[in-house]
Amino acid sequence: MLSLGLKKILILLLLLCSCQLHTQTSPNYQLLSTADGLSQGMVFDILQSRDGFIWIATKDGLNRYDGSRFKVFSPDPFNSFAISNSEVLHLFED
Repeated sequence: MLSLGLKKILILLLLLCSCQLHTQTSPNYQLLSTADGLSQGMVFDILQSRDGFIWIATKDGLNRYDGSRFKVFSPDPFNSFAISNSEVLHLFED
């Protein structure tokens, strides 16, 4: 059996550790706009893929954000692999 003093120390250590973990889990947000390269300000859907990219569905194309810059996917009638419409409403990961 643990002595009363040792129990108090263990409880204090557990409380201190849980407080430390709680303060470290606050999210970090970054505001991104058309000035940063987003194709359009009207955003319909956002998805983070398994490989870490942020995909943003907008009224004017599909945007992929890698943490520093955007790549915009737009319709191109001469490219059969391009997206078919500029207005992207929903995102799903397969």
